[in-house]
Amino acid sequence: MQLMASLSIHHLRNLITILLCIVLLTACGSGGTSTSNTQIDTNPLSNVNLNNADICDFLVIAHCLYPFPNNHFTRTDSDSATGLRINFSGSATPSNKKEERVKVEEWNKSDGFSPGSMILTYVPAIDLTVSGAPTLTNLERSLDNDTPIMVIDALTGEKQLIWAELDSNVSGNKSKALIIRPAKNFKNGRRYIVALRHIKTQSGESIEAPQAFKIFRDHLSTENNLIENRRNSMENILSTLEQYGVNSQQLYMAWDFTVASAKSITGRVLHMRDDALDRLGDNTPDYTISEEYSISSNLMEKEFHRDNLNSIVRGLIKVPNYLDELDGNYKSNLNIVDSSPDALPTQLRDETGALVYLNMPFVCAIPHSVISQAGEQTETPVIIMAHGLFLSKNVVLDLSDYGNQHKAILCGMDWTGMSQPPLGGKNREGDTHEDIGPTNLILQDISLFPRLPDRLQQAYLNNIFFTTLLSHAQGLQTNEYFQREGQPLFNRNNIYFEGVSQGSIVGGGFFAIDPNIERGVFLSGGMNFSLLLRRSMVWQHLFLNSIIEQIGDIFSKAYTSSLSRPLLLAMIQMLWDRAEINGYANQFNQDSLSNTPKSVLIQSIVGDQTVPEISAEILARTIGAKRHSLSPVADRHIADTPYYGIDTIDTEPFQGNALIVWDRDPYPTEKLYGEDFGTPLPWIKNSFDQSTLDSHAFLVDDEFVGSEIIQAPRAQRIEFLTTGQLSNICNNSPCFTSSYLQISEE
Repeated sequence: MQLMASLSIHHLRNLITILLCIVLLTACGSGGTSTSNTQIDTNPLSNVNLNNADICDFLVIAHCLYPFPNNHFTRTDSDSATGLRINFSGSATPSNKKEERVKVEEWNKSDGFSPGSMILTYVPAIDLTVSGAPTLTNLERSLDNDTPIMVIDALTGEKQLIWAELDSNVSGNKSKALIIRPAKNFKNGRRYIVALRHIKTQSGESIEAPQAFKIFRDHLSTENNLIENRRNSMENILSTLEQYGVNSQQLYMAWDFTVASAKSITGRVLHMRDDALDRLGDNTPDYTISEEYSISSNLMEKEFHRDNLNSIVRGLIKVPNYLDELDGNYKSNLNIVDSSPDALPTQLRDETGALVYLNMPFVCAIPHSVISQAGEQTETPVIIMAHGLFLSKNVVLDLSDYGNQHKAILCGMDWTGMSQPPLGGKNREGDTHEDIGPTNLILQDISLFPRLPDRLQQAYLNNIFFTTLLSHAQGLQTNEYFQREGQPLFNRNNIYFEGVSQGSIVGGGFFAIDPNIERGVFLSGGMNFSLLLRRSMVWQHLFLNSIIEQIGDIFSKAYTSSLSRPLLLAMIQMLWDRAEINGYANQFNQDSLSNTPKSVLIQSIVGDQTVPEISAEILARTIGAKRHSLSPVADRHIADTPYYGIDTIDTEPFQGNALIVWDRDPYPTEKLYGEDFGTPLPWIKNSFDQSTLDSHAFLVDDEFVGSEIIQAPRAQRIEFLTTGQLSNICNNSPCFTSSYLQISEE
């Protein structure tokens, strides 16, 4: 009887508990997200800071625009491709030391965030190692069911390949942003949910969720309009996570964001291209040869290239001007006269109403080897060379031995917006591209940043007109300077692209939309400047003014907040996408971009301290490139599973997009001048603090080993460009340059 009484009391207690749950509308067990499950809290707004909550996100009070990217900073717009429009407040953006906030007009025209956006928030005292977060060395952790940091496709529930890191550029007690980066770009127009859970301190203590987030997670009722207006969207986030197996009661924080549509990113430059080419019709772009000479005089430039080049041809090509300054100078923006968010650029007219054109310079280097076969039936290619950071079209002269070695004409134009005449040199006719000074100004006032991608989009059009001139039946192949013995020196159907460093990042977008080129090489490159900048030695070693200030110092002195700096880099990526491969990679080989099939070889090198090879890997994943199966040797990659998510080449010869990673030499190999010598692996942190050898240029420049010039990387590029194939040039081993000193496993 006593046992039965005990059981009855036990069941009675359970019944009372169930009834209380029903009466109080409290979620029992694992918890749900229904609005009917409202808990009673005597003061749910305690510890909730609602200052500026009308323009900021009160979920994270450390910075007004955190977490970022964030659909909270959008508005609905039925006219946009995503149904949204960015809605930053001009009172919410970071300010510089002059207390000037970033002007938001250009950002607010976008219909979403960058497909390669770094995700930012602030979590006090978080320890990523103790929390078991995915890092750059174990990307696959981000796909585990119990991963503490995840990004989920809201449509499919698929976990995204990401890694998390703290901002290593911050020292002392200053606040460090938590940065979450995609290892493969997010899809255009798609909505994603960021979720953090089981977050811990260094001592292993769980970090409690902020009260502002608990209000939604725990269904605490309030009478505050700012909070209640947010409730539906937050409960949608929580219920979606529950649908995909994420227990909302375990969350530290969650929010969502939407990626910009392809139309929003690429629409302007595609309109410029199509509008200009439609009006050109079947005609040849107008051009003039402004200077041509053989390498026979004693001028320094000609002497330097005498051994490789027969002649250098310089000219000007007439291109419609879609910028709002007559000469396209550094103060230019795209000429958009309509105030609607999706308005497109129009060709500029002068005060008389006449259409304005730019005379843009080009240069071609014609090597001896091409002249030697003149008069024969030739397949000589022309390679459009896109130059590196703040360099110029004259890179084709610096690489003259490359053209001579492989019987190719190298041609180039300046990437206006990120180019510079030779140091100490003078601008030639038509050059309006002294961009180091303007970049200095931009770093101190991010409101000026739209000028840079706008001018680069004009550079895209400049290069498209140039490739049209090269491939046209009545184009440059009919010009006397490109003929010998009455025969053209090159085949107009053999026009290829090779981007060097910045040339692959910026020029990659041009290659994706150019209708005249099918094959290209991205050399020592990658994508996503917001990822690259602070990881690159350029950030600490490039000087932008006469005071000899480093590029990173100029930016940091202008914007002193440790949480604002990564935010500003994430913001400018939204606009930079319009003029770098990051904004085009998702549609890389789609008819919507160029109606021309594309294939690209990405050549990367271990230990690149200028464009770290992780950016090449992200690009490879995004465009579906395959890699050489035996790269790298053991312990020559920072990840536990090297190249995770990049399939290997399974057929030889291979056709398609490819990633080939070369290695120059191990580290350390020997003592040189008392220092360890060799190529170290890239720094895992998101800052640059190594002073060791940078391997960045070794795939580009000549490298001598004894009397031998490295041939293999160049031969691989030429084979791919001219045949579309990759043979087994590395002989069933990792791809070593000639200088690699192989070390035994001992």
